[in-house]
Amino acid sequence: MNFSSHVKKIDDNKVKIKTEKKWNDWFLVLDDIGATEMNHKDIANYLNQNQGVSPWWTQTITVTYERERGLREMYQRSDGSYYITVSKIINKPLTLVYSYWIDEKLRNRWLSEKNTTMSIQNSTQNKYLKIIWYDKDKSTVVSVNFFDKGKDKTQVMIEHTKLDKNRIEEMKLYWKTCLSKLNQI
Repeated sequence: MNFSSHVKKIDDNKVKIKTEKKWNDWFLVLDDIGATEMNHKDIANYLNQNQGVSPWWTQTITVTYERERGLREMYQRSDGSYYITVSKIINKPLTLVYSYWIDEKLRNRWLSEKNTTMSIQNSTQNKYLKIIWYDKDKSTVVSVNFFDKGKDKTQVMIEHTKLDKNRIEEMKLYWKTCLSKLNQI
């Protein structure tokens, strides 16, 4: 079964420059070893150990192959859970943006936590937050990275993991809306 039309892939020429093979060549290599019957880790190990593929490209090829062959859906991790990523440039200095996440009073001005609670588990000042997000009787994980983009600009990258498939679009919209609110205050 071919799912090519539904799979976003890196351009064939870039793949060939970096790995010496195009996508279809990699798919044939993996089909030949029966990769549709292998788990993610075994496919990645094969690519690294037997084909000499670097770790980043090992993961990229493995995930793309799994999606291409219908073994994994978009936004799905190898454990079967789902994730989303959202990023936005906020027109405020890094230290201020970080404080709007870490300080509950400031956070309540832009982050609507209706029917949810959150607990910051780990943080690196002005760089990173790991949040346990309790929502609808389930906990998920939100990782937030902060990047200084020059005078009064900060990029915020959110990865929300351990989601149910039916929450993907809802949570993408939720985080986009929240980040827009943050940018406006």
